[in-house]
Amino acid sequence: MTINNIIFNYFNKKSDQHKRKIGKFWATDVYKIKSGQLTVENFFDQPEVSWSDIGNIFTGLAYERELMYILNQTDTPHKSHRKKSIVISRGIVIVSNLDIMFPGAIAEIKAPTKLKTEIPEWYKDQAEIYHRTWKKDVYFYFFVPRSLTGVYNKLIIEKKYKPSDVRWNNIKTLLIDFNKQLKLYYDQKD
Repeated sequence: MTINNIIFNYFNKKSDQHKRKIGKFWATDVYKIKSGQLTVENFFDQPEVSWSDIGNIFTGLAYERELMYILNQTDTPHKSHRKKSIVISRGIVIVSNLDIMFPGAIAEIKAPTKLKTEIPEWYKDQAEIYHRTWKKDVYFYFFVPRSLTGVYNKLIIEKKYKPSDVRWNNIKTLLIDFNKQLKLYYDQKD
């Protein structure tokens, strides 16, 4: 077996960690539902992780782990990979799985392939959910692509998310409606 096979199989192993249940959603699911990537028909599917996605995930994890190491070595107060759920309606919860929590804020680590100087739309729902769940400010730490660190003279661009009551209400409405569709679809299949 080659190292590439080991890596591919690792990222594509079936896991109960993110096992889907009707009424339980991850913060990252909201944008997937909005964009049509996650539907009632494919809700329980575990699609294969592509090499492109593996490359992005691997890079992001490497950056995140090195940052965690530096925070630990410098005795910077923080906690990592905290998980918490918030109930949005009877029988519906959203799970937040944080990268880093500092005493007064949450940091979401991103290692984009292209420079990000603003928070893209596809991350804002996740940030809103984190803010509502943890009652803290949410910051995105965008790692500057390696080819541009000398130009920007920094490794991370930090952007604070501005909470929105409208976004929060839209998220709740979306998940309540989607959950009703899920129940209906799977009740009819049985």
